[in-house]
Amino acid sequence: MPLATLSRLERLIAPYRDRSNEEIRGQLRTYLGEHRESRFPSTRTLNRNARILLAGKRYRFALAVSGYEGLSGRTAEPIVAHAATWLEWYHLYTLFLDDIMDEDVRRRRLPAAWHANAQLYRGKDGSNPGILFRDRKSRYGGSQAILDALRIRSLAERAIQRASGLGATVRERLLEELTEVDLILSEGQGLDIDFEIAPRITESEYERMSERKTGRLYVAAATTAAVLAGADPGEQAALETYARHLSTAFQDRDDLLGAGIVRSEIGGSSTGDIRNGKRTRLFAMAMERMPGPERRPRGCALPR
Repeated sequence: MPLATLSRLERLIAPYRDRSNEEIRGQLRTYLGEHRESRFPSTRTLNRNARILLAGKRYRFALAVSGYEGLSGRTAEPIVAHAATWLEWYHLYTLFLDDIMDEDVRRRRLPAAWHANAQLYRGKDGSNPGILFRDRKSRYGGSQAILDALRIRSLAERAIQRASGLGATVRERLLEELTEVDLILSEGQGLDIDFEIAPRITESEYERMSERKTGRLYVAAATTAAVLAGADPGEQAALETYARHLSTAFQDRDDLLGAGIVRSEIGGSSTGDIRNGKRTRLFAMAMERMPGPERRPRGCALPR
């Protein structure tokens, strides 16, 4: 994508990102005010990782709010923005868990929550080997991150529940959508983990997995816009189709930046996901279309 196009997109997204961050900051402040810190580290972990909560692209929120505005013909009211933050809270919930499952120590150029929480462990047995985790310190960090993830998911529900001006029927439909996301996205995450040990996957298998992970939350953003705007089924279906295409473009770009093929200004893998054997669309395409002898240039970890 040309830099001029990216700059224009950034200018369009920026107001929605700012509005999302304002909402999330306010909702987090309310929660922390209700749950005061004490001398125990477990009461401080969510606030300690607040920088992760306030970072991110906010594409899902932007799609929901701008979609509402397009469908309704009105500027989004504060109650709409409040409810739409459920998408970003839920996304953050999945990121906290993803970092544990992937054992990633960095998130958004910051220490991953589980890794940061591990530094709070003060037990003298911190370096002792664990069973599920490599040591007691990591077990503590991972456990606290799981608990924070559950709190964050509850904040997603609360964003809907406390948008009382929307009416009970609208809030019920949004909560139903959250539940559907839970069920389908967890299936996609399970497939993603299975793919890590699969010697090969097809591009269509990758697409089905991605639709259940990245794609499903983008579709939820479109559904949220339609529900909030009271759109008819045809309008909702059209916006959901757009969301699927957007999620595909987003995921493919993310995979390309992480492949070590092109330079990324926002992060990406230093060694390359394909070299590390990560099962992305690029991996699937390489397995399906590259002759076996060409799959190991410069130490690439593709099986023959």
